[in-house]
Amino acid sequence: MTTTPPTVADPDCAPQIESHAIGTEVAGAVATTLKALAEPLRLRMLSFIATSPAGEACVCDLAALTDVSQPTVSHHLKVLREVGVLTSERRGTWVWYRITPGYKGAISTLLESFAPAALEALVAPHELTGLEDVDAALDRLAADLATRHPDLGSGVVLRTVRESYTALARSATVSAHLHTLTERFARQRLADLSRHQGARPQVLFVCVANAGRSQLAAALVHRYAGDRVVVRSAGSTPAADVHPAVRPELAALGTAEGEAFPKPLTDDAVRAADVVITMGCGDVCPVLPGTRYEDWLVGDPALASPAGVAAIRAELDTRVRALLTDLLPDLALPTPRPTEPPEATMTGTTTAKPSALFVCVHNAGRSQMAAGYLRALSGGAVEVRSAGSAPADQINPVAVDAMLEEGIDIRAEQPKILTTDAVQASDVVITMGCGDACPIFPGKRYEDWQLDDPAGQGIDSVRPIRDQIRARILTLLDELGVTPVAVATA
Repeated sequence: MTTTPPTVADPDCAPQIESHAIGTEVAGAVATTLKALAEPLRLRMLSFIATSPAGEACVCDLAALTDVSQPTVSHHLKVLREVGVLTSERRGTWVWYRITPGYKGAISTLLESFAPAALEALVAPHELTGLEDVDAALDRLAADLATRHPDLGSGVVLRTVRESYTALARSATVSAHLHTLTERFARQRLADLSRHQGARPQVLFVCVANAGRSQLAAALVHRYAGDRVVVRSAGSTPAADVHPAVRPELAALGTAEGEAFPKPLTDDAVRAADVVITMGCGDVCPVLPGTRYEDWLVGDPALASPAGVAAIRAELDTRVRALLTDLLPDLALPTPRPTEPPEATMTGTTTAKPSALFVCVHNAGRSQMAAGYLRALSGGAVEVRSAGSAPADQINPVAVDAMLEEGIDIRAEQPKILTTDAVQASDVVITMGCGDACPIFPGKRYEDWQLDDPAGQGIDSVRPIRDQIRARILTLLDELGVTPVAVATA
């Protein structure tokens, strides 16, 4: 028997579903895009591109984010292109990716607002406890602060105190400390309102949550400049607390526990600042004449690994040093803290010899022949590596035969996967048909040799390819200042 659901007879209960829910086709289209985004590596790629100073990234940079193979990286980028989130452009041998203009605002909201909120939602809510009589406590605080700011008037002070409490309460998860935080926030705001011309330079850092980047930047300024610069930080949508990953970095900079807390952006903070620096939320700041504005493209530490947080801190350190050099030319800045030295070789040992890495797709033909030639003709004076973006199971036997004719035996070699360590350890990186698979490191020399692929070809077709490689190797040796040695041919 079929049961018919009861109808609603109450005239006050007549839901207009279609007037509130998004359309079916729209929901399907949005779900397709969200499904494409719902993958950790793709989100990391988007965050990398979104925070790149040029607003774009090479596929080699994106490949360095993960240990998966280059074809897997290309697959993820293809998925993001197909839903319209990314666009790509080939420039020579490199492919560059940008966020589609129509998606920039949406991706910014995803990374700056949605992602931190999703992380905070994983934290168990705290039990809310607080003052029994908030009004009385705020009145006493306002009366105390009014004696310190007679120029502002008691009405202005009381309004500032109450506004400060309300603004902090919106995002607070623990209200027990709201009175203390309100006092500190109100003191800052009243000092801003009382600021006079010719005072110490004042800098305001603004990000979305005021829980990471802006707090680190403010702490760096205070660490280096002390009382010579007044520094503030704020957020367009402040979080409930400072990001856990950022707290150790703040402590290392001398920030006492509980001293840093997220604060909302206020007009008086912007008006009091000589320099306003935004990080991912530039459009929320009112633009006032005579104020210097900068926007720093810096990653969000809320979403970063421990190594990523350290890199963000290092980037902020560089930017803060440049800012303080401009504001206080006579300020003596300490020596930057050392960074971790890169690995010199794949085995971790150092060498004074020049080093070269040859890369092709399968590491079975061209790159193996080039490596064989360089080892033999340099007489051991050059450290040689070879690798492939998608290595084959074995070396091309025709390539082996072609090199044996030259007196060079590469039969013992095996195709190897391309790694970031191999690239970083090499002075010269030479690609042959897979240039977009190599990560880029500063100080490296990169070349792309246009050579036919010997795969599937006979010995008569492979010999000209081999001879072209030999000629290029001799040129490379000359450029490296290495005299070639004679090799006995078969």
